[in-house]
Amino acid sequence: MITLFLHNIGLYEPFNDDSIENPNYYKGSNLESLLKQFLTNTDRKSMPIFIPAEKDSFVNRTLEGGADLADKQSRHEKIHGDSVDALIWPLSWLEVSQVSPKLRKVGGSDQRIIWWLRTASNFEGNVRVNIVDQDMYCGDGYPDTDIAGHVTQKYGVRPAFNLKLSTILFTSSATGSKSAKGLQKVESNTDDNWKLTIKDKNRSKFKVDACRLSNGKIELHYSGAKTGKGESLSAVL
Repeated sequence: MITLFLHNIGLYEPFNDDSIENPNYYKGSNLESLLKQFLTNTDRKSMPIFIPAEKDSFVNRTLEGGADLADKQSRHEKIHGDSVDALIWPLSWLEVSQVSPKLRKVGGSDQRIIWWLRTASNFEGNVRVNIVDQDMYCGDGYPDTDIAGHVTQKYGVRPAFNLKLSTILFTSSATGSKSAKGLQKVESNTDDNWKLTIKDKNRSKFKVDACRLSNGKIELHYSGAKTGKGESLSAVL
């Protein structure tokens, strides 16, 4: 399952340096290096952006290279240059054309609303790479031209990654936070944004020993739960 970050991840950087040979190659680019580093980064509170359980749920992917920039289908699907393996990566032109137009857009009024793709454009030789901006869509919601940015421009990044379906325990709306009000009806989701609860092998000691109905209440007896900030129990009945 391909998962796309909802917003730009705070990196507003050039795709590459245009003084090198073939600056619109993704393999070896500045953008590829930034995403590799992002996997090990911490946030402003020095907390890992990805905990080990999340990284374990990622599936490595080979981004196919060998794009022929003279062929529209080839350049929209493949990266220019050699193939490369990656855990997180920018979308291709073809992949972003299949994303809901509502999810392609990032709020803002300057270059921060623009984000890099990984596929190269055939415009102006080898210094242009496809981007997403608010003006690249025609009426039916699909890109109508090769919109591209110069590799030295600073644009945002919305990486994607593949998840192992076997590691997903729950899905819920990404709007709001966990409730502590007891039993709640599962809410509908109208904004296409989802929160995933991922299986963590470091929590394998958690057990539910008994579950019974008593005086109109459901009683759960459990052990091995971790405590602390951000810890909670969820159940689906």
